[in-house]
Amino acid sequence: MKRFFILVISCSVLSGCITGKDPLMWFWEHGFKMSDKEREVYRTCRKEASKFYNGETQGELWAEFARNCRKEKGY
Repeated sequence: MKRFFILVISCSVLSGCITGKDPLMWFWEHGFKMSDKEREVYRTCRKEASKFYNGETQGELWAEFARNCRKEKGY
């Protein structure tokens, strides 16, 4: 009897996720929404990081530079 309730609850949870009412499903379909200003900061910091570091060979340094740049600009 206990297994039956677990099965029913599991099915209801899974069906809820599949219908798209779940926030995770919405995120999967629509992606991360950010303001135009925030998008511009990310774009600018990526460009600045690429001037100093190659993302393929120096990925950790590139990521650290971009992260620090975003922190300085408030994101």
